[in-house]
Amino acid sequence: MKSRLNHIEASDLFDQMPVSTMVATLDRVVLSVNKAFEEEFGYRREDIRGVDTRFLYPDDDAHAQAAVRVKAAMANPSQSFLLSFKRKDGSTFIGECLIVPIQIEGEAQGFFGITRNVSQAVNAQKALIELSEELRASNEDLTYFAHSMAHDLKEPLRKISAFGDMLSERLGPRLDDDDKLMLDYMVDGARRAQTMIDAMFEFAQVGHTRSNNGLLQLESLIEEVCEDLALKLEVSRPVFHCQGLGEIHADRNLMWRVFQNLLSNSLRYRNTAERLIITLTQRSIDDEVEIEWRDNGIGFENELSGIIFEPFRRAHIPSSERPKGTGMGLAIVKRAITHQGGRVWASSEPGKGTTITIRLPVHAPLLERDQAGEPPLDPAFYPSAQAGQ
Repeated sequence: MKSRLNHIEASDLFDQMPVSTMVATLDRVVLSVNKAFEEEFGYRREDIRGVDTRFLYPDDDAHAQAAVRVKAAMANPSQSFLLSFKRKDGSTFIGECLIVPIQIEGEAQGFFGITRNVSQAVNAQKALIELSEELRASNEDLTYFAHSMAHDLKEPLRKISAFGDMLSERLGPRLDDDDKLMLDYMVDGARRAQTMIDAMFEFAQVGHTRSNNGLLQLESLIEEVCEDLALKLEVSRPVFHCQGLGEIHADRNLMWRVFQNLLSNSLRYRNTAERLIITLTQRSIDDEVEIEWRDNGIGFENELSGIIFEPFRRAHIPSSERPKGTGMGLAIVKRAITHQGGRVWASSEPGKGTTITIRLPVHAPLLERDQAGEPPLDPAFYPSAQAGQ
């Protein structure tokens, strides 16, 4: 039987295989290797023929692990696994291995051991995991810093606003019009600064938590947002036209922020000369869901549609027509949508309203793995030896 195994090395196909390939007996004695094996490991085939495979591993633990893995793979040869290997020059690398039993007269007599050097991929994967952990820790620090800064900055602003109100009440009769105007400016500025800090903190929070995607009813979500803004809606009493609203696959909390900001913007920038009309449409386009939010507000020049999603950037509306706001609403909208793997854009025309278009994946975005079509690596298993190159 062993002589028949030895004949395998005479095959041109075996020697021309582009990955390291070894023929071994069931007790893991080397019978033959191909040219790719010689180049990777640094051994000549005639020097290792008849030698136990122990020399291929950097230590006894790796050798024992290989014995267990090979035995399991003989029973289930379709499963690849990772092992740490040692070259002739002492350097190590991580290889992805596939064991293919060699059947002779219906019985397994040996196996092909096929190894692909995946050190760079595994080390890159480990580095990515470490970087992700560093980013997670950094995000936690930034969140704590944001909480602290928001509190520390808002506290003196609250005092300015409170003492300003007290001064206005106490000195009211003794203040002339200019004094009252300056005091009003001071109090109003402090309150607007508080509002901007809150908006900045909300913007920073979006995207720092894992997206919790699930199925949600869009119409039900819009009703919740309207209930939250009920007092503002009583003033403007907008008319809603909803078309095709159904289920979407998204994060409820993030989408609540999206529509809360969109509705607030429509109310803030409405045309006071006519009743506010908001048209909300949902449709499917290929593998995406499109949601269109359209109003008949004051609008803006369409060439500004790109900058309005940037923090603190607002359309150049004349100051006499510009309502109060932080300039953070649409920035929060964009951040919430992109965090879910979607995109958002705007179109508008002065006097004719604004349309905000949102595209979301039909399903939650998944991380693409192994784009090259090679067998996926198992991130849960890393050999203990440090991988070389």
